[in-house]
Amino acid sequence: MPTGTTATRPLRVLIGAEHVPTLRDNLACHGVTAEVPLRLQLEGFSETRVAFTAPSELSRKTFDVSIGLPLDGGGPVTGDRISVALAIQATLD
Repeated sequence: MPTGTTATRPLRVLIGAEHVPTLRDNLACHGVTAEVPLRLQLEGFSETRVAFTAPSELSRKTFDVSIGLPLDGGGPVTGDRISVALAIQATLD
């Protein structure tokens, strides 16, 4: 089963036209690296901490993950789209 990792670098948070903060980072999975946008949802904060969730949907094809294994009745075993959800916490140093 493929695993994914994110790059260790400063993260970019953009405020888009919908005023929704979007985290853009590179995700490496199955030997392929692609930029992934994650829409941040504020879960809570204090003077020194903040917590977000970042749900997203990705395409398996982007990461060269095959979905072409046939079922007995036809069609692929799995779909192309997968759901990803991150829980992010940050503290002020």
